[in-house]
Amino acid sequence: MGEYKVLLVQPEDIHRVWNGIEPIIQTSLDTMQKSQGIEYLIPEDYKTLLERNLAQFFMTVKDGDIKIIAITQVSPYPRFRVLKWLLCGGKELKYCYKILTDKIEDFAHTQECRYMIINGRKGLKRSLEALGWGEIKTTHQINLIKEL
Repeated sequence: MGEYKVLLVQPEDIHRVWNGIEPIIQTSLDTMQKSQGIEYLIPEDYKTLLERNLAQFFMTVKDGDIKIIAITQVSPYPRFRVLKWLLCGGKELKYCYKILTDKIEDFAHTQECRYMIINGRKGLKRSLEALGWGEIKTTHQINLIKEL
């Protein structure tokens, strides 16, 4: 058996992997959005972001099989940059999540990001905390959404 490898897929190559990643993106969206009773993004939205180089696509593979994908976006602010995890999904999370997060963190450093932020399912909390992530605890901030 091979080892896990993380690849940063370039915008011009998204079409080459799209058929293999679209179902993973859809499953991730179903898990996040439909559990909240909303549906506001579709896989094609992510494809557009990736092909236009407005977001980055990372995939973890082993023996030619896609295990985990992550889509990130670098957001510039006046004094620093933040790398935001927009989506993460796949299988064998507990075996290859660290290698994926290390690769994305290395990428964030090359982009001169000061912070990484992820909004995800509650089930990710334990895994992320084991990798050094801390929950933003404040009585003054919540995440809300409103359909217009």
